Amino acid sequence: MGFIRFRTVSTVLLCALLVALFWFPQKMVNQAAKDWTARIEQASIALKNGDFSTAKAQCDALLASATEREPALERFLNHDSVDAVLAALKEAKVLTEVHDVPGALAALTAAKGAIAYMESIEQFMWNDLL
Repeated sequence: MGFIRFRTVSTVLLCALLVALFWFPQKMVNQAAKDWTARIEQASIALKNGDFSTAKAQCDALLASATEREPALERFLNHDSVDAVLAALKEAKVLTEVHDVPGALAALTAAKGAIAYMESIEQFMWNDLL
């Protein structure tokens, strides 16, 4: 009787661990993507309006947030995906500082695409199990 309880408890704990391994990283990536996408939109609008101080502040905040979350994201995501986001954000920051609006907008668009890709590879879908 003791072994059956041990096996049941072990199975439940293993299932809970698997759920946590799927759920927590996905939640973290989704929250980061939501925050970063909103800041990218604000920076893009500021660049289009010629407000370089606001655009620079948004790019600085984006880069700081991405750099802060980099170690956590690299624990369960492909490092190239995380590096692509960081590279595009660094490029956008530099181009915003020199007031290159088309280049900065292109870099922000690249960052947005890299964020969307990073978010899509972390999504759990039932078809992925097949």
